[in-house]
Amino acid sequence: MAFREKISWISLVLTLAVYGGYFAVGGFASFLGLVGATVLFVVLMVAFTIVVSVISPKDASAPKDERERLIAYKSVYIAHFVVAGGAFMAIGALFFDIDRLIVANGLFFAMILGEVVSDTAQIVYFRRGV
Repeated sequence: MAFREKISWISLVLTLAVYGGYFAVGGFASFLGLVGATVLFVVLMVAFTIVVSVISPKDASAPKDERERLIAYKSVYIAHFVVAGGAFMAIGALFFDIDRLIVANGLFFAMILGEVVSDTAQIVYFRRGV
């Protein structure tokens, strides 16, 4: 498994676990819950990336090749539509006087969903050999 595919798996699992927990327990009602979830995600992501880098230092220090750059571009392109759609829905919700905290969390959810889509697309592209 390629180093960057491992990082995509780590990001996907941590995103689903940390932010899935954030939305599942109702943490969306507080700004501190959001900050706490984000700090937890960053700390865990850095820790797991260091572990994977220590296990395979040669792969970690290698620059992205053309295939890996293409995979990253394609996955971000797909995720862009998810985030843009969520942003338009959040803007639309403001016209219906939806509470701004709910709108902000809806926008944040779209960003998280975009990250999940991006990570998933990267994993699929690595598996396909694109």
